[in-house]
Amino acid sequence: MTEFMARSTSKVGDPYFLWAEDSYNQVASDFRTRLGNIMQTLCLANFCCIVPMNIYRDISTLFPLEEVVPPYALGARVCIAYLNSWQIEHGLKDLKIELIFEKGDLGQGEFTALMAVEGMELPIYKSKNDFAGLQAADLMAWEQSSFVKRELRGKNIPLPNFDWLLNIPHVNLEVTREMLLNLCRVKRINPMTGIRS
Repeated sequence: MTEFMARSTSKVGDPYFLWAEDSYNQVASDFRTRLGNIMQTLCLANFCCIVPMNIYRDISTLFPLEEVVPPYALGARVCIAYLNSWQIEHGLKDLKIELIFEKGDLGQGEFTALMAVEGMELPIYKSKNDFAGLQAADLMAWEQSSFVKRELRGKNIPLPNFDWLLNIPHVNLEVTREMLLNLCRVKRINPMTGIRS
């Protein structure tokens, strides 16, 4: 399978350049429609988490807390907590779910350590070429990020053929300052110094 990255649609020189914007390109439209059908068929739910960087600065301007609790690890952990709740709420708590993340993302070591400390199942890391589900996740994350940026500019309409993302049951989460402080308390991390007690 050829790797497809959503950000490629906005990179000059990439074969998918402008496919996300060009609603009149029939080949692009067909591609997006097929991709949407696959994702709607295979995705039970979509959990997306935004980690605003200002919550770190609100806690401490003297110590870079994001080095001890990286946004990647924090966002992933919040998604997993909601996934666990979602499973219970929908009677799927006995369903075996593998936690697969893209290999090489920044903050993986801290994320794995966070899961180990909590006694939770450790995440599995794979490349996009080895697991197509990561390509779907990348596309959904990219489109949701783009949607938020467009919304901030007053253009909150999904791009053509990507509006099908809204048909997949989704939970949009945002980490708060209190959530970060609570995680630090649970992990016995002093948020002002990063030192574990």
